[in-house]
Amino acid sequence: MFNKQIRINQNFLILILALFSLAVNQFYGNKGTFPIEGFAFFDTAYRVLQGEAPFKDYWAVSGIFIDYTQAIFFKIFGIHFQVYVFHASLVNSLLTLMTFFFAKSLKIKNHFSFFLCINFFFISVYDFRYTLC
Repeated sequence: MFNKQIRINQNFLILILALFSLAVNQFYGNKGTFPIEGFAFFDTAYRVLQGEAPFKDYWAVSGIFIDYTQAIFFKIFGIHFQVYVFHASLVNSLLTLMTFFFAKSLKIKNHFSFFLCINFFFISVYDFRYTLC
């Protein structure tokens, strides 16, 4: 009688992972940042928008990919701290979903894939909180 397993829809788990990773990263990204490290990409993305080129006009600390992607976000949404945090949240959400699909490609069951992704999320939210936002 109680042996019936509850089947959870994979699309529901994907939605939960995406919303959870976005919401938690947005919440903690707005708690504050360490100015020296936290605004490194904010400043360089702003400089890209001003027409400056990495390595020519300023020193790029860790490559130029994040500088240009953040500049694209600033161009579309405006230059605000909320856009900066949203970029970090979106990248974190995409990485969490990529981990889920990778686990599914290895034929791991839905609930184990979900658990793996939640753990990955909590590891990566720490990383992105101190690097991107």
